[in-house]
Amino acid sequence: MENKNYVYENSIILIGPIGVGKSLLSATLSNILGLTQLNLDDLRSVYYPKYGFDKKLSDDLLKKDQKLWLMYQKQFEIKMVEEILTKLSMPAIIDFGASQAHYFNESDKQKIAELLKPFNHVINLEFPNYATKFAENETLNKSLFLKTNQYKKLAKYSFISDIFDLQALETTQSLNNSVSWWKVNRTAQAIVERYRIMQHVNELNNKKIM
Repeated sequence: MENKNYVYENSIILIGPIGVGKSLLSATLSNILGLTQLNLDDLRSVYYPKYGFDKKLSDDLLKKDQKLWLMYQKQFEIKMVEEILTKLSMPAIIDFGASQAHYFNESDKQKIAELLKPFNHVINLEFPNYATKFAENETLNKSLFLKTNQYKKLAKYSFISDIFDLQALETTQSLNNSVSWWKVNRTAQAIVERYRIMQHVNELNNKKIM
């Protein structure tokens, strides 16, 4: 249990809507802190097949209706998240896909809340006001992820992901093509500062208990 507490206290989990910068910031945090980065979207191909995932059915649903496709994904997402988090043996930077912290039925909502509860650094990334209208270009953002309060309920704290160049956004109308790398580094450093302060507080509290 002592090792598990070390994992809970020193891992960082990033959640939030599509395009908010979770993958960019998790990679930057991984470099700064020297922790392994786990991108859950990239790990779907590793975990889903052993749970009985049907790729052809998934592809067909995606062509017909994104919401139907998303609902099909849920049964596999919750299993993957549970396996990764319960078997995590070393601190890591964990980048949740937008849907992996968003669920439709109450049992899944309770399950994800239980899985994330022990972790000290579950961070909800939010769009700055100037980027919200561009985030709505993603259909699932507009209909689900920008409207949900699930991210805030799961998070220990939130950060505004101010990583975009406004002039580039207005020109390209694309979040991906408007990233400002110095802003990414600035936001990552702010997260690290909060992370280290909380680590120090935990160390002091642990000494008091001892």
